[in-house]
Amino acid sequence: PVRLVDVLDAVEVVGAALDADRAAARLRGSLEARLARLEARTSTREPVPVVVLEWLAPPFDAGHWVPDVIAAAGGRELLGRAGRPSRTIDWATVAAARPAVVLVSPCGYDLGRAVADARRLDVAGRLPGTQIVCLDGNALLSRPGPRLVDAAELVAHVLHPDVVPAPALDAELHVVL
Repeated sequence: PVRLVDVLDAVEVVGAALDADRAAARLRGSLEARLARLEARTSTREPVPVVVLEWLAPPFDAGHWVPDVIAAAGGRELLGRAGRPSRTIDWATVAAARPAVVLVSPCGYDLGRAVADARRLDVAGRLPGTQIVCLDGNALLSRPGPRLVDAAELVAHVLHPDVVPAPALDAELHVVL
């Protein structure tokens, strides 16, 4: 999968391969309903300008399904390209994009590593006035699976906390720096 819709399609492909078509259809329906609820809650809001950093040294933007997740959360990914690979960028490019929020979500790393790297590389100092939020990339955004909807719900809460309640997740998956 390279887009969020591809991930939803894959749920049904896997369900068919496991002879679990009904369960897969129910899961997809549930995921789509959750995304529709997010859209309903954020549709009257201006999309929040966001940059997702999939890596920090050097910085990489986030492509593939990540811009779709950000859009579902009521944001607008400024640098990443939906359906395209992530690419190396530089800190000047991130600053020039003028994001309101930077999501630090290193591919394959947990929350502790994301926070440690963001602090070690002084992401907040490089981007003064920008809200920096570290995510557990490994749990939320790095893998093309149903957990991407959890990511959309969490990001929607970060971007629009007055209209999107904090999701009930089974672990701490983000830290605001």
